Amino acid sequence: TAEYQSELGFYSGSENEEGINFMATARMLTDPLPPTMPYAVMFDEDCGGDTQFCRRILPPLTRVTRMLASVGERGSFVGAQGAGHNIFETQPALVHETIDDLLEDAAGG
Repeated sequence: TAEYQSELGFYSGSENEEGINFMATARMLTDPLPPTMPYAVMFDEDCGGDTQFCRRILPPLTRVTRMLASVGERGSFVGAQGAGHNIFETQPALVHETIDDLLEDAAGG
């Protein structure tokens, strides 16, 4: 169907504004990380008021992002409610806190 082709185009990067090929990054969900490496996946998506886009993309995007956080044994998911796409700009304190937590975890604390 046309909707299915549109979705394929979106996920392959030909029909999304950023040109991101989500299919090419799928191996990040399966390739093992070093078991001693702590990491965090931070996530929030601002759909810019496009509720149709949000309803379509947000559930699978959230699911995949949470999966990324569970690929490694020491991964964690950090939700940045209301931060939007550039978490480092809109919630720098949360980013710094997350980095500090990772550094403490890496140091064995």
